[in-house]
Amino acid sequence: MISFLPLDPVVRGISSTGLKWPLDTMYWERGKQGVSGISNCVTASEVRVSVDEGRLLMIRNFLE
Repeated sequence: MISFLPLDPVVRGISSTGLKWPLDTMYWERGKQGVSGISNCVTASEVRVSVDEGRLLMIRNFLE
């Protein structure tokens, strides 16, 4: 399991690999969608997330 929280008011241009639900083309305006964070499932040994604008906090749970 992995979770993401926006650290800036706007986060855009998100792309990802290694996640069950890709974050590609996601636009996140804090408070607009009614969610403060999202969670996802890791499907690969390596997860990559890139952001064009803004910052995300990524929290990974390694417990099985």
